[in-house]
Amino acid sequence: MNTVTINNKVKIGGNNPCFIIAEIGQNHQGEIEIAKKLIKAAKEAGADCVKFQKSSLKDKFTKQRLDQPYNNTNSWGSTYGEHKLYLEFSKDQYRVLLKYAQDLDITFTASAMDMESFDFLLNLKVPFIKIGSGDSNNLLYIKYAATKKVPLIVSTGMIEKATVTSIYDIISSHHKQFCLLHCVSAYPTPYEDCNLRVIQDYRYSYDVPVGYSGHELGINIAIAAVAIGAKVIEKHITLDRSMKGTDHQCSLVPSELQQLILAVRSLETTLRTPVKMIHFFGLIMASHLLVAADSGHTGFIIYQALCRGRRGEHEQASCAADNMVVVKITEDIKVGGDNPCFIIAEVGQNHQGDIEIAKKLIKAAKDSGASCVKFQKTCLKEKFTSKYLERPYDNPNSWGKTYGDHKKHLEFTEAQYRELFKYAQEIGILFTASAMDMVSFDFLVNIKVPFIKISSGDSNNSLFLKYAASKKVPLIISTGMVDKKAVKTIYDIISAEHKQFCLLHCISAYPVPFEDCNLTVLQDYMNSFDVPVGYSGQELGTAVALGAVALGAKVLEKHITLDKSMKGTDHVCSLTPTEFQQLVRDVRVIEAALGNPIKKVVTSEIPCIDKLQKSLVMGSTKNKGEILYPGDVKIKVAEPKGLNALHFEEVIYKTLVYDKKEDEPLNEGDFC
Repeated sequence: MNTVTINNKVKIGGNNPCFIIAEIGQNHQGEIEIAKKLIKAAKEAGADCVKFQKSSLKDKFTKQRLDQPYNNTNSWGSTYGEHKLYLEFSKDQYRVLLKYAQDLDITFTASAMDMESFDFLLNLKVPFIKIGSGDSNNLLYIKYAATKKVPLIVSTGMIEKATVTSIYDIISSHHKQFCLLHCVSAYPTPYEDCNLRVIQDYRYSYDVPVGYSGHELGINIAIAAVAIGAKVIEKHITLDRSMKGTDHQCSLVPSELQQLILAVRSLETTLRTPVKMIHFFGLIMASHLLVAADSGHTGFIIYQALCRGRRGEHEQASCAADNMVVVKITEDIKVGGDNPCFIIAEVGQNHQGDIEIAKKLIKAAKDSGASCVKFQKTCLKEKFTSKYLERPYDNPNSWGKTYGDHKKHLEFTEAQYRELFKYAQEIGILFTASAMDMVSFDFLVNIKVPFIKISSGDSNNSLFLKYAASKKVPLIISTGMVDKKAVKTIYDIISAEHKQFCLLHCISAYPVPFEDCNLTVLQDYMNSFDVPVGYSGQELGTAVALGAVALGAKVLEKHITLDKSMKGTDHVCSLTPTEFQQLVRDVRVIEAALGNPIKKVVTSEIPCIDKLQKSLVMGSTKNKGEILYPGDVKIKVAEPKGLNALHFEEVIYKTLVYDKKEDEPLNEGDFC
């Protein structure tokens, strides 16, 4: 992939951070002081760039379009021309705004809506120029812009993939200092029309950086776009969504833009090496100890390797492979393929050993929309040595003087497990647990949970894995604390018996530093194994989990708690019921937004196409029988619309069969 140089400090593409554009557009209401407030807000939010929209009205619109009455609640004038003139800053005002942005040290630019505006921005020496979706069918203008050999960022709304390729071919014949943004020109864009997988297709089709210009509500679609490879994000900014104007409703207020940027920067640190490695966090987390079962066997200890992954460019996110096994959890619930992400609310031991708290957590998981609630079942003498249980355990999170006393307090009896299982069935949510040993595994098989989880603590326990596989029940297996070779061993052991299992990428730290999440391991798993893969996340917040879903995770596991201040080590990296509910909603939104990888015009774009896409119009008055030369045909926003601007080359040198006036649209039948 080529890297685009914006200025001496900023590059786009490769391993560089996502370039985040705060699109002011015309949300300034025509007031330069509001414009300055928006520039300052973008800077304080952490945006890389602030962007406006520059138009020469007579070059962008036909006279008929400007003279059209424009009487609505968002109008700033009685005609469309008066409305647009009110919102258009003068060239001197643009110079003032550029200097103000430079003083604040934030990159300033604008979309050039016509050639005259392009030349003005060129003379202003902005570091790059944006070409909006309104000109995505204006190949004449794109050729002109390409000849100037300045960095370009081009939005591709309102067009099909073939036209995107034409744009790429035109500009790349002059230079490669440009980016292509996937865009859907609808305000706001329905989530199901976002089609984020187009970003993946662009990344494979073109050797320039690709990005996403989003007009949907909220920030999570933009976060998902970054997860699957967007190197530019553009979102509108406003001071107040209730302000007059059509774009405010799908804009972010400054605090939301800041939240987006923080989430993107956190997510970027997780997109490291796709190679599964073991991480070291200052102490060894629950490394499984294999000890002698009797005097006839030798015990040994496996220690974690002290290694970290290198930062690397991540590959395209994968869709479900055609040969991926689908895991049947119940008659109605399946994991993998085109099925929704299976979301597990991990109670673990956040119940404090209190069955009533456990029931509250089950109810909270159900109310949040989780697919399943999960506990951890242990037979202490099977999991731990007697010496390990007898060691002193005196700390603020302890429930007993020894580690054994502590664990015993947190362990429910088999009768209590049956009670919790029955309660979950009554309220309508799947119930299961991690089996921490063979005795616990057998108990869970006997009570007929729909699947059994094997935790990272047993990811190196091949004896247990073979035993579990032999029972031929659905399994979900976390793969923390092991490297890729060990994961392959897990896969080989289970698949020798059956394929009804999932592998979860996991980092066993509480909480996990963002830079150690290594989400691109998911892609490696998807390429290496024909079973569903997922993510068990112990990091703070939800942005990383959403990124995992965008990358292809078909299972998502996050801890749930009633209160993060409760006693215990897991609460800090758990989600409250409200947060868990929001996570589930956001996952479902992202799943809808992933859509189709092939760039097409969607129905929600039709109003914008009718209003803003450019047509062929007469550049001057000409009579019947005269030939149309290149200078005789212009490309403008017209009312009524003429032929699509893509047909420019087909019209040139044709003969008019009617008299045509300047700015009059050209239609089929007007020439021969």
